[in-house]
Amino acid sequence: MKKIRLLGLLYVLVFTSLTIAQPSNNLCLGAIELTVGATCNNTLVTINGTETGSLITNPGCASYAGGDLWYKVQIPASGNVAIEGSYNATIMNVGMAIYKGNNCGELSFLLCNVYSGEGNFPRAGVPGDPNEIVYIRVWEVGNDLTGSFNLCVYEIDPPENDKHFGASELLVENNYENIQVELQGTETYSSVADPECTTYNGGDLWYKLNLPASGEVVVQTSNYDGSINDTGMEIYAVSESNEISLIDCDDDGNGDSEGFEKISVSGSEGDEIKIRIWQLNNEGIGFFNLCAFDPLAMGISNTETDNLFNIFPNPAKTVVTIKLQESIVGSSNRAKIYDILGKNN
Repeated sequence: MKKIRLLGLLYVLVFTSLTIAQPSNNLCLGAIELTVGATCNNTLVTINGTETGSLITNPGCASYAGGDLWYKVQIPASGNVAIEGSYNATIMNVGMAIYKGNNCGELSFLLCNVYSGEGNFPRAGVPGDPNEIVYIRVWEVGNDLTGSFNLCVYEIDPPENDKHFGASELLVENNYENIQVELQGTETYSSVADPECTTYNGGDLWYKLNLPASGEVVVQTSNYDGSINDTGMEIYAVSESNEISLIDCDDDGNGDSEGFEKISVSGSEGDEIKIRIWQLNNEGIGFFNLCAFDPLAMGISNTETDNLFNIFPNPAKTVVTIKLQESIVGSSNRAKIYDILGKNN
């Protein structure tokens, strides 16, 4: 009888020690509340290997394999916060999922995030109503290392073109004149329905333009420095009452630049359109190109030669093919090619 009691006591001690070893915020119900600062005021997050998986659906990014910890934050009166992880001493790869809800039983998944900076640390802008609760789930990518990293939340002022009513002006060019779009991780979700043509996790920016005299425009994204290499794009028509309606959604439609988009729009001179662009999965910060051009201004129109040859692709970026309807070899005909600046190369 004493031996049985002793074994029972040892079992209780072992079980109790394992239970105590698990962090208090091992599950959503124990989420630790973070204070929103005017700037980033770090909280130390320690992964010690005793963390278990949550009873919440796998977030679907950053090689989630359990071992997550939970935090929560109350949206301030300004309505926007940034949630950011950073390097402290050991852990270099961190994933983060964001949820909203009144409690852990009523969570609504918002986004899953990781980006390549100094190591892989997440940063996401999150909008909300004042006093709304946001739940933060963080883990070491792969759940195979222990150590520490930083986590902080702070108020942000998102970019002016974070929403469609603040769209930045984009000029229609007569050539491939790019602007550089920068994603800083402080972009939030739009109040517009999520795109259906590709993955969207917030972080979008908006631009607007008016169609040129030709009524034609091509809008495209492309690689800038490799920091962002996969984007999505939507284009909307704008009514006189400033309401928007979807024209087209594109993913990887720019054949000249893998991972980027191209959408052609036709209409009448002066028609306004709005452009919504984002990085797939909202996983990174960095740069990519955006441009809008008049394809007719970049094409060739000559009534005397319209039936003599075809040029494709048009517009072209680096290589163009000219297909003659009849041979000019041995004839008195001659062909010269000029660029849009009138230069014969």
